[in-house]
Amino acid sequence: MNSKHVLPIKAESFALLVKQLRLFYEKADMFEIWLDVMKVKGDLAVIQNHFHKPLIAKSNSLDLLRRAATAGMQYIDIPHDLEETLEFKNLLNNKKNKVIRSYHNFDLTPTKEELIEIIKNSKKADLIKIATKVNSESDNDTLLSLLEIPEFKDRLIITGMGELARRVRIEAPLNGSVLFFAPLDARYATAEGQLTISELEKEWKIH
Repeated sequence: MNSKHVLPIKAESFALLVKQLRLFYEKADMFEIWLDVMKVKGDLAVIQNHFHKPLIAKSNSLDLLRRAATAGMQYIDIPHDLEETLEFKNLLNNKKNKVIRSYHNFDLTPTKEELIEIIKNSKKADLIKIATKVNSESDNDTLLSLLEIPEFKDRLIITGMGELARRVRIEAPLNGSVLFFAPLDARYATAEGQLTISELEKEWKIH
């Protein structure tokens, strides 16, 4: 399996972020830093210089994403509906950060045709993340079917939210999702229905 394990980190302070990165450094391939959660923010460049595994900056704030890009964080996760400025786009080009365009729908899973259109409109991104609420088994089928489209190969991060999203969370990493998100402990889940890494590994042995 080529999919990389991303460990989400929701640290409320810079000191706690450093502590968790040190503690969990060997437990994942990459780390997703939830910048909006941090009440006390430090110099992100310090993090980047001392922790050499890839870091994903996640935020709904263009200003925080700008700070992360300036610090040299490898991946900048930009919400699908967040308006970018020309200055921000130029910064990303100059710093050569990789861009993840994220589409989240917390209510439902749109049709396959609608999701394809969203992906095509994100063509300037290095990776496109689709995360939707799964309300039926057919929603799992819709999400997984995106990974079968040749032109999107090696560019999609597919996941689902909700208790019915279990199948897509298990199968997407096996079928071409570039990344998957899993906490070490259920207490640290960052999305409804998120499975721990041990739960996923147990399911993969069965598959």
